[in-house]
Amino acid sequence: MADMRIPSLITAIALLLLSAPASAQSYRGTALAIDGDTILLSAMGHRDIAARILGIDAPEMDAADGDGWFARAALDDILAGGGGTLTCQQYGEEEGQPLVHCMLDGGGQRDVGLAMIGSGWAVPLRLYLRANAERIRGDLAASYDGAERAARRARKGRWARMPGK
Repeated sequence: MADMRIPSLITAIALLLLSAPASAQSYRGTALAIDGDTILLSAMGHRDIAARILGIDAPEMDAADGDGWFARAALDDILAGGGGTLTCQQYGEEEGQPLVHCMLDGGGQRDVGLAMIGSGWAVPLRLYLRANAERIRGDLAASYDGAERAARRARKGRWARMPGK
């Protein structure tokens, strides 16, 4: 009888783990910028992981105009300026990397993605944010749109080189 319960227990645990939502994972730790929308997260109790920041897109590191390096530097400045500690909530994966929404803990909560968009070195992924509004904060798309408009008006980051009106 005991032999039959062990496979059933293992099957039940496996099904439970497979059915757990990806967004259930959260991380708290420090991070460094890999590029303008990817961080190397050193989270307490976890191995270091590369994670994509939810809802933003930044220039690639190999961009001919060098904007990828500026975006990476902006993200590093944001991470360092927040006191170094952040809390991230995972919302699925993208290309095998966790997709995370991160808040800096130092001196009040500060949304890392929002700060990157506000710096002018990232743009919101509007379709993704709107399509997933029920899974993530519903007002995220609107706040990211507002930050992009403000960065454009102030001619920050990439917007500094764009023709103005």
